[in-house]
Parts: sequence; structure tokens; C-alpha cells
Amino acid sequence: MADERNNEIEETKLPGVNGPITGWLDGHTILVGLMAYPIRHTMSPTMHNNAFAKLGLNGAYLCFEIDSEKLPGAIDAIRTLDMRGSNVSMPNKKKVIPYLDKLDKTSQMCDAVNTIVNEHGSFDRHHQEVQLLR
Repeated sequence: MADERNNEIEETKLPGVNGPITGWLDGHTILVGLMAYPIRHTMSPTMHNNAFAKLGLNGAYLCFEIDSEKLPGAIDAIRTLDMRGSNVSMPNKKKVIPYLDKLDKTSQMCDAVNTIVNEHGSFDRHHQEVQLLR
């Protein structure tokens, strides 16, 4: 199996990690994340990074322990770092809304955001998961 750069992808041999790994992080790596508090219990990075590798996508998914006080700075950081976006979990699903640019209909109905998508510096608010790297 080859990645998007035609590099061969090797199966992992790490305990608890299944699937291929690509092994690259470079200036083209697309960064996405998860903002929540607390966050240390989540398995999201394992799931997402394995999916990126299996699909041959040059992406990295990281967790950020963000409480209400850190939320404005975290939103600024998404723009500054040109992250592709972030999942949002408790307690931030409602609190993040004032810091974003647009709200989709589902988020309006729920008054909550699940995924922030950075579209060239403009943040769309999404309740449903969206494809971030294609």
C-alpha cells in the first residue's frame, strides 16, 4: 500500500496499534485536534492517526486540554497555526460558539458545536463530523 506521496506504507508492530503507519511529519503535515477538559482519557488520537496513516494522509491529530479560560487563546491558535480544524468536546461545545465565524443549521438547532473547520482563516461551526483532510 502506498501513501499520497507514493511512499510504501508499512504495517505497525506497536502493541495496541493496528494498521499502517507512514512515519512522516513535515512542513506539509495537516494538524487537527481535539479541545476538551479533561482530556487525558481520550483514545481519539490513536483512532484518528491510525485512520490518517491507513488512508495515506499526511495529518496529525493531537489533544489539547482546554478549559473555558483557555478557549479564546485556543481558537486564536487554530488560526495562527493554520490548523485544519478541531473537534470540540465538553465543556466547550456551547462556549466556543461566540469565537467562531459561521454556524451551520444543525449547530444552530443544537446550540452546540462538535467540529470546527478552518476554511482559510474562516471558522465554520459544525455539529456533525466533517471530512477534514480531503
